[in-house]
Amino acid sequence: WDRIRSLYVCETDVEAAIFDSAIDAILTLNPSGSIETMNTAASRMFGWSGPELVRRDISVLLDLEGKDGAGRGFLARLGFRDGDIAGGLVRELNARRRDGGLFPVDVALSPMPLPSGVHMVAVVRDISERRRVEEMKQQFVSTVSHELRTPLTSIAGSRSEAHTSELQSRAYLV
Repeated sequence: WDRIRSLYVCETDVEAAIFDSAIDAILTLNPSGSIETMNTAASRMFGWSGPELVRRDISVLLDLEGKDGAGRGFLARLGFRDGDIAGGLVRELNARRRDGGLFPVDVALSPMPLPSGVHMVAVVRDISERRRVEEMKQQFVSTVSHELRTPLTSIAGSRSEAHTSELQSRAYLV
């Protein structure tokens, strides 16, 4: 019995270490969308400690689409039914820090069947840097496109003028 108990404790310690060493925020949610647990990365990302958020609704941290139905379950507020998420899903949402600041995140949701119902595991990744890089790329492409179009427009205009002048000259000679 002691050997089985020590193996169980060791396995639990490993699971806790994995949970707390992940670089992404990991939250477990009950079927209504209330936070049950969160890892260290979630505390850093959102600025709240785990005990401060236990039993609080996930909408404290994530701006949910269709959150007007306060009594509806978590998936319903995201526009899904229980069967829709069997294989998990990823959603891009805005998250909220403790100070109220918003930032973009990818949220990967996976079902976690338990005797008390289907709970959810939410893995949240801050994508602020990715968005910043995408915006820089978009600005670069826009600038390059404008810079290339400007000389091409003047070349096309000059060519059109030359062609018009040539046609007028031929018409004059005839």
